[in-house]
Amino acid sequence: MKTKSLLLSAFVASIGLVACDVLDQNETQLPTGEPKTFTVRLGVGGEINASYNPLTRFTPDERDLYGIQVWHKPSSQNDYEPFAYGLFDNLENAKLELTENYDYCFQVVMVDDAKDKIFSDSILVDSKYYLGYDRPFKALNNYNGANSAESLTKLTNEFTVSSKCYFEKSPLSRKAYCRLNDGNTYVYPSQLNLYYGQEIYTPTEDNAHISIYLMRMNAGFKATVGDFFDNGEIKIVLNDTYSSSIKHTYTLEPNNKSIEGIFAYAYVFDWYGETDITKAFVNRHADITWIKDDGTKVYWNEKSLTFYRLKQTVLNIDYYSDDTAGSASLVMHYEDTPIEENYVEYTHG
Repeated sequence: MKTKSLLLSAFVASIGLVACDVLDQNETQLPTGEPKTFTVRLGVGGEINASYNPLTRFTPDERDLYGIQVWHKPSSQNDYEPFAYGLFDNLENAKLELTENYDYCFQVVMVDDAKDKIFSDSILVDSKYYLGYDRPFKALNNYNGANSAESLTKLTNEFTVSSKCYFEKSPLSRKAYCRLNDGNTYVYPSQLNLYYGQEIYTPTEDNAHISIYLMRMNAGFKATVGDFFDNGEIKIVLNDTYSSSIKHTYTLEPNNKSIEGIFAYAYVFDWYGETDITKAFVNRHADITWIKDDGTKVYWNEKSLTFYRLKQTVLNIDYYSDDTAGSASLVMHYEDTPIEENYVEYTHG
């Protein structure tokens, strides 16, 4: 895949972008006569080229998918309308003909190894079957002329210009719910690398290349258990707010007292462009249960954990007993681990 070769010279690295409709509202008078059109090529850059230890590094290949939505409006107006969209695994043909005196907003959702992890199925389009991909690539496709028909989206590797077909109705709150191969839809898809980027662009003759700065929408999680854990198993359950029935369960055993992983965050618009890491966070509830070999269960009170973008939250679980039958006290603390920096510790008693 030639993603890196598509990093284009006219890169505008404005990671502090705002919503697509918050622009300079100075009115621009449209000239008389036919407006000029420009063919522009799209590329991506940003955090896809960076390594964040202990989170895994992303390497672009043909298993990745890019869902791209383009909005436009006359420069003299305020509200954007859908213009074009497409699902790509290769950006070589990601090009569009744009009109002068229009503003365009490009939004990109990219999933690493999406072909292996996102739910897919065959779909019938114009009497032919294609492989389609579900959220975050599910769209109002109107395949076969159906009205308001949201469906899996076929891989085209080119843009479809349409005001009636699009990935999401509003550009103001881009969400990337992910339906994985298990058939469930998640707000916090586990072990999935998710990237998001957007760019506002006004075409000119001297600027025929666009590069979208992609930011990684992941946080890390690690749990370790103290020496008290010598039998049975400990289960840690993290919630997923898309459905109360969906849980992420991690199991610890005496011979494996540490686990770690990553998860993505679906509300990508909340984190995108936020340079203050303390503001790019999400809280998740954790339930912890120790199931001993004799069937006895010890419960920790439900705990709210704070996760930050590109940081690994480490949960250390300890257990202390006071020798009084039937009574025990539990202490739990967690550490926020900045990527490639030292630990900062928080203790909860």
